[in-house]
Amino acid sequence: MNALALKAGLLVLPMVIACATAAPTLAYDFKPQVAVPTASNDINGCWTADRSLYGAYQLSFCLDHGAGSYYVTGGGLHCQADVSWRKAWLGGYKFVMDRSSCGNGTDWSGDTFKCSLERSAFGVSAPAGDDYAVAPKVAVPTQGPAGYALSCSYRPAVAGWGWQSFKAYRS
Repeated sequence: MNALALKAGLLVLPMVIACATAAPTLAYDFKPQVAVPTASNDINGCWTADRSLYGAYQLSFCLDHGAGSYYVTGGGLHCQADVSWRKAWLGGYKFVMDRSSCGNGTDWSGDTFKCSLERSAFGVSAPAGDDYAVAPKVAVPTQGPAGYALSCSYRPAVAGWGWQSFKAYRS
């Protein structure tokens, strides 16, 4: 065997070994992943009140593990500030809003509200505690919120204004 053939054989040998040891990818090895909604009673995420508060003011808020932001718009105001929240002792959730500067010399007061999570008449998710592995759901658009609503009572920090109630839906 001449030197050129020997060198060619040594170069080909590692490629042959690599191809022989690689496992083929077969169709049954493929595991497709599909985005499915998780039915959860977790309140993390964004919510929007179903009606205006104190006239023309629309409240929305986004929550993430005890912290978040709220937004109030309407009546020429555009307010945004932090909101903190925690589970309440007797169930439900308690929210504390920071005071917000809305521009034009107007502030939104540091109000509070409390909410309880309830099953919504809209959406497709199942109540908490059901076995979701038996009947997986595929993400598809729905005509309403995703299964749960927050039923809330809003209390302003400013004297002279009473409690107002609203439902908040995932937005």
